[in-house]
Amino acid sequence: SSRDFEGAAAQYRAILAEMPDAAFSRALLADILVKQNRPSEALTLLNEGIAIDANAAVLHREKGRIYDRLGRNGEAAAAWEVAGARGWKDPLVNAGIVRSREAGQEVLAGRDPIPAFTRGLADLDRVIQQDPKHTLALRARGLLHFQKGISEINEGRDGAASIAQAAADHDEMVRWTADRLTALRC
Repeated sequence: SSRDFEGAAAQYRAILAEMPDAAFSRALLADILVKQNRPSEALTLLNEGIAIDANAAVLHREKGRIYDRLGRNGEAAAAWEVAGARGWKDPLVNAGIVRSREAGQEVLAGRDPIPAFTRGLADLDRVIQQDPKHTLALRARGLLHFQKGISEINEGRDGAASIAQAAADHDEMVRWTADRLTALRC
């Protein structure tokens, strides 16, 4: 209920009054504000926290979540890229996925979607370089390669390399999952 949110929000505000640099408390309060349909207030709160500590990845991650919820894909991806640059891996996966949505919007607008796919793939490649067995990143990268290949084919380009990379990503994810399941059985 909203009373539960108000009580939790009051607790986080009290923490922030004592420790304005408490990034996780700030991110949790922002999440509560969004649940209360107050995203502008949440973004202001996060921006204040970023002004205190620009390296707090959790604040950038939360900004990305809010922008994504608002349908502001470019801003969501940009916030997640900053979070990833600050050491948070999963926001880069989110950024890659959001770039896929951007590419879809480019197609609907009659524009070239390939740059959005390329940016998304770069985000996912950075995650996979850090963690080669990150299954969500591998799955998302395979999907983006596939979508990019289909877009290339639809535009009269050669999409074979993108489709082949999608298959390779899928195979790698299946191989890693099978190896892990085998190891768990032993």
